[in-house]
Amino acid sequence: MEDQVMEVLAEICGLSPDDSVSGADLFKEGFLDSFAALRLVIGLSEKFGLDLDIGDVSRDDLSSAASIGKFIRERTGAA
Repeated sequence: MEDQVMEVLAEICGLSPDDSVSGADLFKEGFLDSFAALRLVIGLSEKFGLDLDIGDVSRDDLSSAASIGKFIRERTGAA
């Protein structure tokens, strides 16, 4: 799951899939702004086959790779 999240983050934020940003705050570190967050939600929707709206996702859900992984696991029912 985390590898797939990192693939989307790499595409949207210009990160390398090997970058270690799991616990970093993506907004504070400058990787995400409101436009990039919208693009990220769209990318996650497509990658994981979810029907997400930006209103379904909080800033906390997108604040780090780890929190995004947790959010996706909750939405997909993955362990």
